[in-house]
Amino acid sequence: MKTKIRTKEISHSLEEVWDWKEQVYQEIKGKTFEEKKKVYSDALQEAAIILHSQLVQNENGTYHFV
Repeated sequence: MKTKIRTKEISHSLEEVWDWKEQVYQEIKGKTFEEKKKVYSDALQEAAIILHSQLVQNENGTYHFV
């Protein structure tokens, strides 16, 4: 992922999101599709636990929390 040179002041929250995206990219680069799918599936399950929610699969294959 290319990083642009920052010329303006940015919010701390936006910087955290960019850092998170970079960490995810570094974690999944070079992995096969199935390995990437597993990483995202595990993160989705972890989010459900943190949010004290259940995952429900929609007809189109996506998920939502209930």
